[in-house]
Amino acid sequence: MSSSTLIFLNTNSGAIQAVSTVVLVLITLYYAWQTRRAVKDATSTRKDSRLPLVELVILRGPIKRHVGNSLEEYVQLKIENIGYGLARNIFLWIPDREPIKVGNLAEGEDQWVEFTLNAGEIKRITDLAKADKILRIWYDDIFDRQVGTLVLFDVKTNSSGSQSWIELYVDSWTPIIPN
Repeated sequence: MSSSTLIFLNTNSGAIQAVSTVVLVLITLYYAWQTRRAVKDATSTRKDSRLPLVELVILRGPIKRHVGNSLEEYVQLKIENIGYGLARNIFLWIPDREPIKVGNLAEGEDQWVEFTLNAGEIKRITDLAKADKILRIWYDDIFDRQVGTLVLFDVKTNSSGSQSWIELYVDSWTPIIPN
C-alpha cells in the first residue's frame, strides 16, 4: 500500500469505522427480518400440521321411533375428525334450525349426533333448493382458530315394504381453513 493510502485511512478512520458499523447494522437487521419470517412460517406450518378436519360421514333419516304413545322422527349424523388435532366446541348448523352443540372430537374420533324433526321441518328440508341444502360445521382448533366445513347434501326418498324414509346424502364437503 502506498503511504498516501495509509495516511488517508489513518486520517479518516473514524468515518470509515462509522460507515462499516452502519453497514453491519443493516446486514444484521436484514438477517433478523429473515429469521422472523422463517419463524412465522415454521409456526404457521406447525399450527397447520395439527389442524382438525371434521367431515360429515353419514346423514340419514328421518328415522321413526316410538316415544311413549307418540311417534317421533329423528335424523342421525355421523361426524368424524379426519385431521391431526383436537376439534373443540363443535357446532352443527342445519337449515332453519338452532345450532346443535356436539362437543369435542380428538384426532380419528367419530360421533353420532341425533336431532328430532317434526313433519314441517322434514318437508322444509326436503323442499329446500339444492343450493340451500348446506350444513355448516364450525369448531375451534387447539390454537383457538375457528375452522369450518360446508357440507352440501341432497335428499333421496326410499321405501321398503310399508315404510318410506328420506335419505340425506353428502354431495360434497369443503373445509374452511383459517389464515
